[in-house]
Amino acid sequence: MSTSRLEVAKQLIQEKKYDAARSLLLNMPESETARKWLARLDEIAPASSDTSTQLARARQLLQEKRYSEARTVLEQIDHPTADKWLERLNEIDDPFKAIPESSHRTAISNEVPVRYLNDNGHIARHLIKGEQIVFKTKHHWAVLVIGIIRGIIYGAFMGFLFGLLIPSTSSASAAPAFAVMCASFMGLIIFVVGLTVFLTSEYAVTTKRVVAKTGFIIPRTFELNLNHVESCSANTSLIGLILGFKDLSLAGSGGTRKTFRSIANAEAFRNHVIERMSVR
Repeated sequence: MSTSRLEVAKQLIQEKKYDAARSLLLNMPESETARKWLARLDEIAPASSDTSTQLARARQLLQEKRYSEARTVLEQIDHPTADKWLERLNEIDDPFKAIPESSHRTAISNEVPVRYLNDNGHIARHLIKGEQIVFKTKHHWAVLVIGIIRGIIYGAFMGFLFGLLIPSTSSASAAPAFAVMCASFMGLIIFVVGLTVFLTSEYAVTTKRVVAKTGFIIPRTFELNLNHVESCSANTSLIGLILGFKDLSLAGSGGTRKTFRSIANAEAFRNHVIERMSVR
């Protein structure tokens, strides 16, 4: 499991998300590699002890509802968390009744995007108590196009073979006619099947789980708690690179592995999973 978390930390460092990487590495004190990377992080992106002290002071003032003093302290801090607290301080009167001790290191929002508030899909109807959807996607539209093309090619080939095998009473060969009929029929069937899959599939990251739902008449679901996720990667093919879809691969504790094919917004999905892995 440490190896997988080191891979996530490496990816975060490559993406210059140093705070998230530092938070993840600090949770692996037994790893010699983690200690070396932390030392290297301190060289290229040192954590400011003054900033941490100021954020802790601001948090205390907010908890004591001394908002004017808290605002003064926050305005002197050059840090994303300070900016976020100031925004919330400007929006509501009582912004923080209890700010977690570690929130100054990594702040991951669990607020539900507006577009998911009225979601009535399968996953939204089966959330557990206190759980909310933070990101949701589905199959890419290319699934329909590629399926139709394959169906037409397969149908045309089979129709041509049947046309050659069936005796024709006319002078013209029946093969082309059968090919067109079969290609149209197969294309229509695969389009309907593909459209059903496209419309009924759901892939979501919630505040507690990664959930996937496929199937129409008999829904099939896959669930993996976020604290059991070891890695999440997005891989693509040449066609996927051109059309904009990727395959998502999840690895969980206990040897659990799952791949979701041809997913739209796969990178955003992966980022949501990795961000929550970094603060667990």
